[in-house]
Amino acid sequence: MPDHDSTPAAAPPPVPARSRPTDPSDRFASMDVLRGIAILGILGMNILSFALPPASYESPMARGAVAYNGEFSGLNYFTWVLQALFIDQKMMSTFAMLFGCGLMVMHSNAERTGSRRTWIWYKRCAVLLAFGLIHAYGLWYGDVLTLYACCGMLLWPFRRLPAGVLASLAVVMLVLGMAINVLTGLEMHQTMQRGDQARELAARGVELTPSQQDDIDAADARLAQFEPEKADTDAEVSLRRTASGYFHRNLDDVLLMHPEGLVLYAAPRSLGMMLIGMALCRFGIPQGRASHRTYRVLAATGLIIGGAITIAGMFSVTSHKFRFDWLFLVDWQYFYLGSVFVAVGLCGLTGLWVGTSQVLTRLRRWLAATGRMAFTNYLTQTLIGVGIFSGLGFGCLGMLQRWQLALVVLAIWALQVIWSVWWMARFSQGPLEWLWRRLVYGNASKSAD
Repeated sequence: MPDHDSTPAAAPPPVPARSRPTDPSDRFASMDVLRGIAILGILGMNILSFALPPASYESPMARGAVAYNGEFSGLNYFTWVLQALFIDQKMMSTFAMLFGCGLMVMHSNAERTGSRRTWIWYKRCAVLLAFGLIHAYGLWYGDVLTLYACCGMLLWPFRRLPAGVLASLAVVMLVLGMAINVLTGLEMHQTMQRGDQARELAARGVELTPSQQDDIDAADARLAQFEPEKADTDAEVSLRRTASGYFHRNLDDVLLMHPEGLVLYAAPRSLGMMLIGMALCRFGIPQGRASHRTYRVLAATGLIIGGAITIAGMFSVTSHKFRFDWLFLVDWQYFYLGSVFVAVGLCGLTGLWVGTSQVLTRLRRWLAATGRMAFTNYLTQTLIGVGIFSGLGFGCLGMLQRWQLALVVLAIWALQVIWSVWWMARFSQGPLEWLWRRLVYGNASKSAD
């Protein structure tokens, strides 16, 4: 297998060679398998955005949403446990980590061929950005392609930094993301406290000052934002079940998320995980080049520490009954930090599985095929979800409880694995992977990346 982290001894040609995507023989099986796990796993959380009222994603106990997602007990509770333990934030972190590593592999390939490295890096991100904007504004506000494209454009200056420096920058970005969440939660918590104090005074018959009434209004506004009343939730569901209503609501959500949600909340964590992916790539870990001992250490420490932090977060969030201010202030920090360790642990576990184990080899091939079509599978998940549940399709929003949606996820997993294995047995790239690379590399895009 070619060494993607080295440059040839011979000088590059005076005229840059035509850029091309990675040849199939140069692919890294461990990255494909891990990408397959992530693309299937992420649907386990995204399905909630497709199929339930917005408040249900943050809280299975939201007062207006329980009628749709079911009581937080029995099979619904068991399903939430599985989602929180194995999927929530973990697949997003894994994807971001793999994206950073993928950029490094692409850059190393460009260096080996003497290509115009800067141009290809930014062109690749620009094309991805175009896909992301169409995806977000046309179909679903939860798009991550826009985020990854923008973050990728920021990472070019860091591509040659040593692994230790990359890891240090990753820690800075991850801590920044946690700090933003905590500060937001603190503001929310103080708003709710002031509102509660003003209500207590009013209940005792004290005449409220205009400032105290403003405190109540601010607290009510926050509560309506994150935990709307059932009547408001019913109206929201009815609106999203129509084509025009869904389109306008999705547009409102995107316009809210892009300037605030992406920049303040999503970008620091995504950049941090991408930098981790770049650092790991320096050691050849995602590519399957590290020692068995390295993979064992990463798998054990990452999964054990990440799992323990996640379990602590599950106890914390249920003790606070998913109240939104505590989510930002404390509870999400457990899942946030736990996802970092789990993503690295999964990288180690996948390296062991691909490099040394003969267990479940057929499943491994299936996941690799699914991962090689991750871009296609990600967008088709949106098409399926929006097509079934939104007003752009059948309008089934809010008709299935959380545990029933888990069965839908299993069915989509089976469909996508079968589809991916069939397609990759006949073609070298997924259909949207081919289009993406065609737009980036032109006629050189004849092989998979």
